[in-house]
Amino acid sequence: MTGLIRRIAPCLLLLAEVILFFRLNLFAGYGIPWDLRGFHLPRAYSYSDALLRGELPLWDPYTYCGRPFQANIQTAVFYPPMAAAASLGSLLGQQHLFHLLQLNVILHVFLAGLFAYWLALGLKLSLPSALLAATVYMLGGFFAAHGQHMGAVAIAAWLPLALLCALRAQAGTRLRWGLALAAVLCMTVLAGFTPLTAAVWAAAFLFVLLQHGRGRGAAWFLACCAGAVLLAAVQLLPSIELNGHSIAQYRTDWLQSGGGVPPAALLSLLIPNIHGVFDPSTYRYPFDLTFMYLYSGLLGIVLAGIGLVHLRKNWRLVLFTLIAGLAMLGDQTPLGRWLYSLLPQPVRTGLYPEFTEPVFLLGLALLAGLGSDQVLRRFTWRWAAVLLCAADLILVSSGRPMNGMPPERDPVHQRHVLDGRPETLPRLRGLAEEANPPWRFDSVTGGETFAASAPKFLLPNANGNDPMALARIIQVRLAFTRGERWGRFYEVQDPRSPVLDLLNVRFLISRDRLGAGTSTDGGLLLRGEFPGFVVYERPSALPRFWLVERVRPVQGLQQAASALRSPGFNPVQEAIVEGWGNQASSLAGPPGRVRVLRYEPGRIELETEAPHPQFLVSSEAHYPGWRAYVDGTPAPLYYTNAAFRGLSLPAGRHVVRMEFRPRTLLMGAALSLAAWIIWLLCWIRPRRRDAKLAQIGG
Repeated sequence: MTGLIRRIAPCLLLLAEVILFFRLNLFAGYGIPWDLRGFHLPRAYSYSDALLRGELPLWDPYTYCGRPFQANIQTAVFYPPMAAAASLGSLLGQQHLFHLLQLNVILHVFLAGLFAYWLALGLKLSLPSALLAATVYMLGGFFAAHGQHMGAVAIAAWLPLALLCALRAQAGTRLRWGLALAAVLCMTVLAGFTPLTAAVWAAAFLFVLLQHGRGRGAAWFLACCAGAVLLAAVQLLPSIELNGHSIAQYRTDWLQSGGGVPPAALLSLLIPNIHGVFDPSTYRYPFDLTFMYLYSGLLGIVLAGIGLVHLRKNWRLVLFTLIAGLAMLGDQTPLGRWLYSLLPQPVRTGLYPEFTEPVFLLGLALLAGLGSDQVLRRFTWRWAAVLLCAADLILVSSGRPMNGMPPERDPVHQRHVLDGRPETLPRLRGLAEEANPPWRFDSVTGGETFAASAPKFLLPNANGNDPMALARIIQVRLAFTRGERWGRFYEVQDPRSPVLDLLNVRFLISRDRLGAGTSTDGGLLLRGEFPGFVVYERPSALPRFWLVERVRPVQGLQQAASALRSPGFNPVQEAIVEGWGNQASSLAGPPGRVRVLRYEPGRIELETEAPHPQFLVSSEAHYPGWRAYVDGTPAPLYYTNAAFRGLSLPAGRHVVRMEFRPRTLLMGAALSLAAWIIWLLCWIRPRRRDAKLAQIGG
């Protein structure tokens, strides 16, 4: 009984610290601000909606005229805690989703402390010093400041467990700990934030080299990485495919440096608010304020300094921490700039060195634990240091704007005017549902929240705000706005553009009323004034599906985008089609009719009727994995009007079915299933062997 209490009590103490740190979030209605509500919450709604339909969330029809959902790694569809949050949201009601996401973040902060505690014990720290290291890590700068980055918090929680697996992989136990490490690395992939995933994998590799040397240690780690890739293939294969079709492929166009945490941020290790991060309204530093906060407790830094001084005894951990710190600063230092200049441009721009921050802070936390053991000789002093450090971090860092603020002070929540005015949403849905499927919205000014939250409000939008936006959709948007090919959110600058017609954009929102007689209000009808914005109607908008009598063939996206922007293009009469051939085609007779029989995120059924062969055009984004069937027979889909689905139809009445069945997901699922079966068999076999040896010995 005493041994059980000894094992459980430290875990309960860590849990109590986390509850005290997030007490305002748990009991006073505070919320983690910014991205948690504006970026992650709409995706949670999409996930929850799909589960309510009994499906996987493979396709989001509300954003960018449709986009792949699960293939976007940031959705974390196959990450167990995210799946649990979405499932509970479906069962308990979607109004609880934001609180479930907060609990998800808080849970991972606790796991970060628990895993750091186990790692510190593995490094032979005493129990109170191990608790001190865990406290410094889980309540320190990264977790205090980055709650909005849910995927990053989740991955940083797995970091100490990955290092523990590397530490424990001694002779005779390499298989067992290798399997554990592969599973942990797989979780860092599924959690959905690739920059920090790369940092954790690099940190684990460095830790292996420092603990076990080169040769066998490196080979063992690479084998673990290969296993993790196979375990996570269900997510990796679709995500790799999406990367090749999204604006992410143009990262080198706009990011020419490696980035990194500014050296000035290191001052916050000693003076928490030196850069004014506790008041975002007055913060003026030209960097994301969440990276300017590294405070890990004064006592923690003092003890880490003591651990740093004992270089001879702690040289491996000191070297690990210094390398992580240098990597975290990126090209913000002369040495970092020189090192980054040696890397090829695609590699340099693919790195996010600022997300090495949790690796550096974990190293500091472990050094603080080592310093505690080296200078605090009595156990009572070490326990006092744990409590003092926890009190410092809770009093200084808890309840700050980065990790908790009342909803009325969260700028993202304030921009969600539909949350605060429940009568507005039914009116907007009523406008959209004047057609089947509903008309789409877009914006002239002030539409960022509408675009990002379309899945939450169930208001279809032709725009979006996603770093994985489909490159073809952005090319289409550049027909009525100005920008670069790598942009992810562009508002309408030419409301009269015929390209908006083919996007099914019937309604435009604007923060202010558009001036009469200006170039921005031609052809627009005022449909209503709402608190904070105005809605205009575009009567020329086309339905989601229609038939045309002419096909203009083009070769590739660039030709299609150019033709789309040409003055003579009329989407009512012709379609710009890739892969059609070299000769323009005029299909006989006037256009027929299209009736929508069924419209769901991953499945569409239409009834068409025309006296002559026609070409079916849609405003639904095309993407690998969409299949078409005409009267049950497979039919080829063509990229139409640069980004959308189209297909040729013979004369007569037909039923057209479109389904989203991505092959990469099926291939990835097969690989992951096989890998997890092998993993489980390998995990069970040593246990059976040990049990038999124990029986023989008995």
